[in-house]
Amino acid sequence: MNATPHPTIQNHHSQRTSPRGFSMTELLVVIGIIVLLVGILLVALDTVQQKAKKVKTVARMQAFADSCNAFQLDHGFYPGVVPEEIFVNEPNILMSSTENALLHLMGGFVREEDVGTTAFTNNYLQADGWETISFTGSGSDYRIKVNIQRMGEGPTIEGKTYAPYYTPGTGELITTTGQHFSSGSGIELPDLVDAWGQPIAFLRQARTIGPLTDDNPMDTQKPQFYIKGMLAYVESVALGAFGNNQTSSNGNEDYSILHASGVDQNETLAQIIRHPAFGASGTQGDAFNGTPRGSYYLFSAGSDGVFFSRKDGPTTKDELIEDITLLSPKIVEEYDDTVISGGG
Repeated sequence: MNATPHPTIQNHHSQRTSPRGFSMTELLVVIGIIVLLVGILLVALDTVQQKAKKVKTVARMQAFADSCNAFQLDHGFYPGVVPEEIFVNEPNILMSSTENALLHLMGGFVREEDVGTTAFTNNYLQADGWETISFTGSGSDYRIKVNIQRMGEGPTIEGKTYAPYYTPGTGELITTTGQHFSSGSGIELPDLVDAWGQPIAFLRQARTIGPLTDDNPMDTQKPQFYIKGMLAYVESVALGAFGNNQTSSNGNEDYSILHASGVDQNETLAQIIRHPAFGASGTQGDAFNGTPRGSYYLFSAGSDGVFFSRKDGPTTKDELIEDITLLSPKIVEEYDDTVISGGG
């Protein structure tokens, strides 16, 4: 005889249903939340990476500054194989001030004035790896030979060979692409680069009196700093790892305020290096006056790869500020660029 199912069990089976899947709307909501979280995570990760690169860049710049200080203690001046008067009188851009300093810190150069014309020609003209750089703007040639393969052996100064003052870490010294040379005589020497792969600009003080900056070496009142040592970088149209255009050419909108039309390039640099204790400039030209923060400067363009970009700093969504010469020197702190000064 068949047993009659228990009524409770029979009722339970009769109400059973298949599990319901997610609707299309629910799936879209879940996917949207995941995408949002991934986006937030990527932004946070990029922020951390950029901060890490900034810290790495500052450490790199400080190590270079320490080398410059050590050099000055030994020789009474900051590094630069070619003197400022020769460097700025040359009508062409043949190298950057950073490259000029690196040669003095690391070696790999011979100056004609040190060994004499005969020795300079006979000993090095035919040697492998040596290239001549001639500065002709002072009326007579000032010539040096450089050999990239011998950088790091230490400089020879006044007949004495010194251990290298600067020893770069991995990836710190590379030949930067896209530098602006105004003639075919420029030799692509190694550059000190920041953590983004962009060259770091170095300027040293030529004298301790006079206006802060100027680009005319024939002026009777000679300046303390010359911008020419930065021009290989700030006049480039495709600089470094980013390949960024620093100029306003070709419709470029994200260019350096050191290259802004209608703004005095030298006065902009003066404002960047002027001590903030002097406050805001009252009238045009005041930025040339005052005291610099130090005897030398190092500049990294930061995460955007453009030296003092017009889209950075005090710029707002409603206004692009290109002229900072009437503002306080503290305005420099609003840019993502890193500026280190030294030497008092």
